[in-house]
Amino acid sequence: MKRIHITGLAGSGKSYLAKKLSVTTTIPVYELDTIFWDNSSDKYTTVQIPEIRDKMLEKYCATEKWIIEGVYYTWCDMAFENADIIIYIDAPLFLCRLRVISRFLYRKFNLKRKYRDTISSTIKLLKWMRKYKEEDIPAINTKMKKYKTKLLIAKNAGDALKRITEINNCGVYLPVLFSFLNIKK
Repeated sequence: MKRIHITGLAGSGKSYLAKKLSVTTTIPVYELDTIFWDNSSDKYTTVQIPEIRDKMLEKYCATEKWIIEGVYYTWCDMAFENADIIIYIDAPLFLCRLRVISRFLYRKFNLKRKYRDTISSTIKLLKWMRKYKEEDIPAINTKMKKYKTKLLIAKNAGDALKRITEINNCGVYLPVLFSFLNIKK
């Protein structure tokens, strides 16, 4: 596995899993948030120009090894297509929301790192998360049918790590193994 795409709801454990995999494999992590949001803007919630965002994603996908993680799916076909494995973390909404709140509080009281999120942006994210579960999941499921031979659905990051380790120990090329096991949702 040289190219790994991790997706799921905010707070599902995508970043945690990406960091764990990166430490054990030395594969670099690319966060989709860093290309979706325009971090050069003075305003916190400014979205990047789509052409710039897409060029950055293309640059990531052109590298030999990568772990790409993020909640986005509508503009990420290039990453899905080039991935050796797609990991979807299907964590419960209440747990994801709890993690988002905990992350916000940690960031606000951690004096070593400065984050730009606000109470208002966190509340908007919490509201958006319900919409994602109710409206976006069906669209994601439809999109993932195209990639079912390389899709791994996990309940949490720990479950994903365990299953990836088991798959790696088999020494079988993932699409062949997934086809054989008929892994899909």
